[in-house]
Amino acid sequence: MDRSFESILSSFAPRAVGILAQHVYGYKPIPVGSSQSQEILTDRKNVASLAKSLYTAIGIPMALCCLIYSFLYRTYPRDRERARMEALIESEMQLMQSDHFSVILGVSLDTSKLFPAYLSI
Repeated sequence: MDRSFESILSSFAPRAVGILAQHVYGYKPIPVGSSQSQEILTDRKNVASLAKSLYTAIGIPMALCCLIYSFLYRTYPRDRERARMEALIESEMQLMQSDHFSVILGVSLDTSKLFPAYLSI
């Protein structure tokens, strides 16, 4: 799913670079019938505008990714601890239910054999 999302977004990159180069950074096609020196000058300006637009088209998404990953870096430890606590509570609830059923049925149940990892916590 993430690869399809990435490929859909990357299909807009060439168009975004072209729009940025032409409308923001001043890319101009070489005029028909221009001299060689004028073509070289126009090419140099066009290369600069393409370079700036590529940098913008790469830099803005990368900055956005850094911002999102920084947010995840801050929130992940808390989320991981919350998930651990929920798993521990769920396992204790299952243990209590199994103890409750063993009392109702009158059967002795040794829980240390069922959940040895939780007894060492």
